[in-house]
Amino acid sequence: MKKIAFVMLACIESIIGLSQPALVALEDKTKTLQERYLLMKTKSETYQDYKVIKESILDGVWKIGNDSLRKREHQLEEANDKIKALRNEVSIARAELKSNEDSMANVVFASTHLTVLGMNFTKGFFLTLVALGGTALLATILLLMTRIKAMQVFVKESKVIVASTTNEFEDYKRKMFEKQTKLTRELQTERNKLIELKESQKAV
Repeated sequence: MKKIAFVMLACIESIIGLSQPALVALEDKTKTLQERYLLMKTKSETYQDYKVIKESILDGVWKIGNDSLRKREHQLEEANDKIKALRNEVSIARAELKSNEDSMANVVFASTHLTVLGMNFTKGFFLTLVALGGTALLATILLLMTRIKAMQVFVKESKVIVASTTNEFEDYKRKMFEKQTKLTRELQTERNKLIELKESQKAV
């Protein structure tokens, strides 16, 4: 009986001793999950086609695997949160950029355009229009001044003609008055002669 117990104890110790190297898969914190699995697999004893692995080692590797998965999931969630935050920041930055571009476009438009009577003109076109309008106005003023001078000359000539005609008319009136006076005197003389002739005839 003691021999059987001794043999069993020896078998158990040998199994425990054989599975001890598999503990490396749990102890080394620098190993990855795949490396831990390979260590557990290679350091464990083989019985026919089976691997002899302590349940506590399997549980430990499983726990480490779950912890790794949770850590990865947590990292993935944090990465997704960061991505969402970055997307929001990009959207805000794009909106600010568009707003700034619109503001700059308005500033550029305001600096290159003028609004006159509710109509927008480029400064170059407006300056050209003003220059053409000024030239047309100056030409109109020069034309009017030329016309005024011509009218003044015409008025002076008309005044001279009117004065000359008036003088001629006054001279004509004076001559006609003198002629009328002379004819009136001659007529009176002839009447007087006729009266004298009648009186002399009565006396005879």
